[in-house]
Amino acid sequence: MNEEIKIRNVKLEDYAVLDDWWVAHGEQPPELEQLPDNGLGGIVAVKGDKMIGAGYLYLTNSSIAYIDAAISNPHYKGRDRFVIGVMMIRELVRRAKALGYKQIETSTSKEGMIKRYEKEK
Repeated sequence: MNEEIKIRNVKLEDYAVLDDWWVAHGEQPPELEQLPDNGLGGIVAVKGDKMIGAGYLYLTNSSIAYIDAAISNPHYKGRDRFVIGVMMIRELVRRAKALGYKQIETSTSKEGMIKRYEKEK
């Protein structure tokens, strides 16, 4: 069964799940106030009823926006993980451009994320 992948805004009740994902990946979860709009300034990729990944868009008072706090479901091993990651990046870039941002930045040391960002250059 081929389930549709949807991108939606992060909801406050998602944070408990995202918090668990950060811990499972060996990372310190950010506090809500460290995330854009107190945790609501991001997106979640959902396939069926399963959350697959999330990411946040930090907005600045310049023409630069910043993608950060990307996290994935550590239990999801579907072959479409790469495609879903690219979909999320595209959506965050689309949102930043729609708000008038001219440059979108990010930084990561994770190989998988680097490959996804390079695909979008």
